[in-house]
Amino acid sequence: MLANLRAEISRKGLTARGISRDLGISEKAMFNKLSENTDFKRSEMYFIHSSFFPEIDIKYLFESNKGTYSKST
Repeated sequence: MLANLRAEISRKGLTARGISRDLGISEKAMFNKLSENTDFKRSEMYFIHSSFFPEIDIKYLFESNKGTYSKST
C-alpha cells in the first residue's frame, strides 16, 4: 500500500476519487494503484506530484510498504 500518498491525500483534504477524475482513470483503477495491485504509470506519478504535492519528495509519496517506490510502466 502507498501509505504516504494516502496520508498526504487526506492531509490536503483531497480524495482519491477527485484525483482519479483528474488523471482520467476510474475510481477502481485509482484504488488498485493505491493498494499496489497495479502500478502507477510514470506519467501519472509525475502528474500527481506536480499537480497536488510539488512540495513533497516524489520518492516519499510513492514509497511502498516494501521500502521501494512504486514501479512505473
